[in-house]
Amino acid sequence: MSEPVSQWLDEVKSLQKKLAGMETELESAHASAARWRELYNREAEQRRFEVKQLQQKIESLQGEIARLKAVEQVSGKDAAVLAALQKELEIMGVTEELKMKLLDFIRTGDRLQEEAASLREALAAERAAHEQTRKGLTAALGDTVELLKKAQTPPKRPSPSLPQTNQTGAGSEYLLAPFQSNQERSN
Repeated sequence: MSEPVSQWLDEVKSLQKKLAGMETELESAHASAARWRELYNREAEQRRFEVKQLQQKIESLQGEIARLKAVEQVSGKDAAVLAALQKELEIMGVTEELKMKLLDFIRTGDRLQEEAASLREALAAERAAHEQTRKGLTAALGDTVELLKKAQTPPKRPSPSLPQTNQTGAGSEYLLAPFQSNQERSN
């Protein structure tokens, strides 16, 4: 009996060693996974940081492109003024952000001046149209007043006027002759 027990004990010890080896492997696998997870997180954080920097650079470059396009759109005489203004700003040590804001204000001022000029033209056209309408309405009102006056006064009928004579004697028949019928004359 001691033999089967010793076999069993040896087998239990062997299994315990295997179990201890497996636990060691499991712990090293967990440690390796934790290390890889940490490396992955570090790499991801670095990539996020790089992406953020690249986005900022892209925005900066887009702003620069917009500024350059705006400078290209400026006409010849305005370009000289703008160049002089930029030199003064550089001498004063003004930041790019303030330069961009100033350029935006200048563009806004120019746009507002153009808009004011077009509004002045529209106002002049509106005044001319108003004057023409006023003249037309005044003429129509005058015509209407004349028509109303004509409608309110009765038309003058020409009345036949006979000459008035105080003579009732001889000669009056000659005056009435055209108004009498032929029968009355023969009587």
